[in-house]
Amino acid sequence: MTWSGPNIPDGTTSVLNLQNINRNQAGDYRCMATNIIGSEMSVIVNIMVNFGPGQVNIEPNTLIYTVTETKGQVGPITCTAGCNPSCSMSWTGPNIHSGALSVLHLQNIDRDQAGSYMCTASNNYGSKTSSTVSVIVESIETVGNVGPINCTADCKPECTMTWNGPNLSEGITSILHLENINKTQAGYYSCIASNSVSSLASVHINVIVNCEYI
Repeated sequence: MTWSGPNIPDGTTSVLNLQNINRNQAGDYRCMATNIIGSEMSVIVNIMVNFGPGQVNIEPNTLIYTVTETKGQVGPITCTAGCNPSCSMSWTGPNIHSGALSVLHLQNIDRDQAGSYMCTASNNYGSKTSSTVSVIVESIETVGNVGPINCTADCKPECTMTWNGPNLSEGITSILHLENINKTQAGYYSCIASNSVSSLASVHINVIVNCEYI
């Protein structure tokens, strides 16, 4: 008597005993009886293994997107995971609409959509989250004043917000407000949210100063 099936242990004879089963052992098993006269197969024994997501994959596997405000787009990014039964997939991130499923697609992006996005796969046997996708939004202003621009982030513990850029005075925190700009203030400005866990530059603003030469 011998058993056949996925990953059958060596030496299995008339008794099939599978312990600590994993997903690779799911499938069809049959017992074969053999003697000098002939052989006969038993009916099929189907073993189903339920399991939660092992890894959450995103495609394309790009983790940082830099886009221009109102014109840029991110995605579509598809989220998948091996689960049994099938997992429900959901994206979380700034201003994600409820009901978003396995595909993330951001169009005509504004600065409020800059930040971190993650996909979570879950079923009754567990849940797992994908790698973080960071969206950086570049905003261009060509006026004499910039701002006030308020930078916020959802953090735990609470984040410290800091703006970096050309000739910024020390102590500028969550609000950027530039008035009567001169040519030394042209360049890129970014808001950095940081706490004891991590830090992320969420928004990049390109300030262009048009000078009139006399």
